[in-house]
Amino acid sequence: MNFKEKAMALLHDPPYKAFVVTGKIRENLCDDFNDISNLKAHEKHALCFAKEVLANTPLDPGDEILKLFDNVKEADHRASLVDRLNLPPETPLQSKIVLKNIINPKSYREIRGTIDLQRVRNEVAKPINNLLRLTNDEREAYHTLYIAYELLWLSKNLPLSPADTRIPTHTVFDHVYSTAMSYNIISKNPNNELYYIDVAGVQNFVSKARKLRDLWASSYLISLYAWLLVKDYVWEYGGDILIVPTARFNIFYYYSAINKFKNIQLRDNLTDIICKVIYANSNICDIKEFRYPRFPVVPATISIILPKGTKINEESIWAKIVDEAFNTNLLDDYQLDNKEIIKKIAKILPFFIRKGNLAFDNEPFGDVLKKARKMATQPFKITKTLTVDYKDGKYFINDIEIKTSPKNPKFGFDYCTMCGENPALVILPPEDDKYWENKDQVLLSPGEKLCPWCFTKRVFSINAHKAIPRLFGSSEETATMHFISVGDVASVSFKFKLDANYKDLEEIAKKYNLDKDEDPNIRMAIWKPYSTIIKNKKALITRESTSTYFNDINLRRELEGKLRGKYLTSSPHTYYSIIKGDGDNVGKILIGDLPFYNSLEEYLNDALNIDDATKKQNTINQIIGEDKRGDNNKLSRIVTPSYLSTVSSMLMRISIRDQLIIYDNYGFTIYTGGDDILAIAPNEIIELIDYNTKKVKEVLRYNPSINIVLKTRENYMGLPQSDHFDQYGLPLFPTSRSYAIYVIYYREPIYDAISSMNYLLDKAKESCWKLEDGREICKDTLIITDGDTEAYLPLERTELLHSLMQFLGDFKKEKKGLLSNSFIYDVISNEEILKRLKSDEYKKYVEFLIQRNLTSKDEGLVKAISLVFPIITRKVKVEKVEKIIDSEGKNNNCDKKEYYEIDDDTPFIVYLAKAYKIISR
Repeated sequence: MNFKEKAMALLHDPPYKAFVVTGKIRENLCDDFNDISNLKAHEKHALCFAKEVLANTPLDPGDEILKLFDNVKEADHRASLVDRLNLPPETPLQSKIVLKNIINPKSYREIRGTIDLQRVRNEVAKPINNLLRLTNDEREAYHTLYIAYELLWLSKNLPLSPADTRIPTHTVFDHVYSTAMSYNIISKNPNNELYYIDVAGVQNFVSKARKLRDLWASSYLISLYAWLLVKDYVWEYGGDILIVPTARFNIFYYYSAINKFKNIQLRDNLTDIICKVIYANSNICDIKEFRYPRFPVVPATISIILPKGTKINEESIWAKIVDEAFNTNLLDDYQLDNKEIIKKIAKILPFFIRKGNLAFDNEPFGDVLKKARKMATQPFKITKTLTVDYKDGKYFINDIEIKTSPKNPKFGFDYCTMCGENPALVILPPEDDKYWENKDQVLLSPGEKLCPWCFTKRVFSINAHKAIPRLFGSSEETATMHFISVGDVASVSFKFKLDANYKDLEEIAKKYNLDKDEDPNIRMAIWKPYSTIIKNKKALITRESTSTYFNDINLRRELEGKLRGKYLTSSPHTYYSIIKGDGDNVGKILIGDLPFYNSLEEYLNDALNIDDATKKQNTINQIIGEDKRGDNNKLSRIVTPSYLSTVSSMLMRISIRDQLIIYDNYGFTIYTGGDDILAIAPNEIIELIDYNTKKVKEVLRYNPSINIVLKTRENYMGLPQSDHFDQYGLPLFPTSRSYAIYVIYYREPIYDAISSMNYLLDKAKESCWKLEDGREICKDTLIITDGDTEAYLPLERTELLHSLMQFLGDFKKEKKGLLSNSFIYDVISNEEILKRLKSDEYKKYVEFLIQRNLTSKDEGLVKAISLVFPIITRKVKVEKVEKIIDSEGKNNNCDKKEYYEIDDDTPFIVYLAKAYKIISR
């Protein structure tokens, strides 16, 4: 692999290119290339910048710099949207520099100011050069350049430049990183193909969980497995071989690469840069504080460029994960004499892998991706189970005789209590059995029955702090993750009260042997209350609540007795929320099917940076030609390496920031993948306690679950930053994301709720709303449920739920608002009346219900409060399937599908009241 040429691909355009092209910069970084007449101004800048960055490093091109520069031009053209569209070179350039969103170029940001070349030299070029000099290895140097280049620029808050001022839909970084990707496409040594790898059956695997740690482990194992399938290839050939997900902003890639570096100073310096840019607003930077990524970010589907004939070692990668999970002495106390049998069966791959690979030839990049994707996603059975065979009075799985421990089943074998699908090989005695004397009940609990796959999840969650670093190639000793339970999340305010009042509760803690300190050097907090708020690290507070005050009713009563009278409630809250979000239309966007445009002509009208309407239309006509119904007018033409590089980096940045939002709102991340999220969060209003007065000093003015939905949606769409750009000026998704919140009692099984989340999201996405301002919005919906009642809200108006909470006094210390809580029950009980009323009558009846429940004598408030309940209507998209039978009476999968809409006559105020009733449980 020619890493010097790849480095030149990354540096073939200067990061400030648009400032040169528009004449805002006239001087150069050096004079070395001034006499070469066939070079454009920005190319001379690129060569000077590259020379400054690479000098005296393993990637230094020396006298061959011009040769390498010419060698990457084909990759440059392959990556470029401008060259793909044959944009005429005489298209007028604008002096104004703008950056447009590649998905919806109606959204744009003007890039003002200029570039100080001394800053570029001193704050970017020289620091990168210094990093590259810390290694003598070309491969290490290239990975260093790949990681540091973009991040260093962003860390210095230098202005971004579009890659081309004529169609400014992506940054220079999007383009040069995609040029490095395209270098792999044109390379003949090795001869590469596009590989599309899909881990099938993910939802079924993840949903099988009893505890929060099981849920996290299920999700992490999928992400880890998908990454390990390609990790070694990424190190061998470079981060640029990844298409989706990208290696840019990818904490799994960063951690893998840094662990390969031999120089400790290089590792530490890169880690500092990563933490500064990616975790700027967080108290915890995973790879610095934990020394491994805490949360999964790699999706179960990967597009990657690999040498033709590459073998993906599916079974051996999973077996390696199982080996590391079981590599612990934590199991020794549980007397599992069938440990090796469990491990052997656990190594059977628990999901199917679907693959497709295609040569690039001269086909458009998007067409190759679409074909490979289609090959890899052919429908087949995606749920995998362990099949039991009966021979000669014995039971076998894959010819391995099964044996249970520490107990034996009464008859044959029992099924797993976590998944309910596979035979249990670990069967635990009931709680009153002597077996449990001096045994920790966190790893395994009384009465549990676990199959090999579910047992692997449990063991992995306990041994993650050792297994994850080893699987990423690190030999560093790391701290154990301090896992929490769903009971902890549900009762977070109660924990704050215990913390503030611990001196008064110390005798109780001693009585129940909960007065010992949890060693912070052994267990690292992964939940905000433990890492930044709670001061006392006593077992009473930090041990899982399901094994302390929730499990022991006498302990809970004594604690409540001590707290009674100090607060409005002295009992722990018992409900929490499961939150799932899924980006709308993301799959279509990845193949160029944009929700805002029907043709390339429409897209170019917004994307081209040409002010003169006539010149713009002439340019569009030259690109498309006369046949506007032909292939030249298809949107799929925009799918280039630069396009996918831009979209993929959007998703990765969204993923990291979603984690920070969940963390800041006292939630716990299960998965964030850019387009989708899965998290656990409190649904009670959080009370922060003053440690001096021991009184409530502040009630957070939001419900954490609702706030996670609103803030992650803003993050996804680039809001509240204007025009769908993030704090660095990089574009984010200007499309919607739908959500489901399932409010659940802490003792209820997680499995049922998790299993229903996709179904709930599908129902949410069937919604079309007509807002009070006349706009119509489809999808972009929040569904809130407790398993019995469902409430639908348009996400553009979900903040009204917080407004309702405010009127009801939820955010006040004394919990007294302008409306009494009976307002909620009045609205729900009057649902049928409200359905039948016309607009004016409806408004009057709403005002009547407000007035009836007003706690203030100021009747002028009625009109103000009624604004929280605008007239918003909902339609539901329904699919009708008509089976088409041929002359032989066969169907041949030729069903005719039609979609139509039906009115949902439930008034918005009723949904709002139902949502409040559920979320306030």
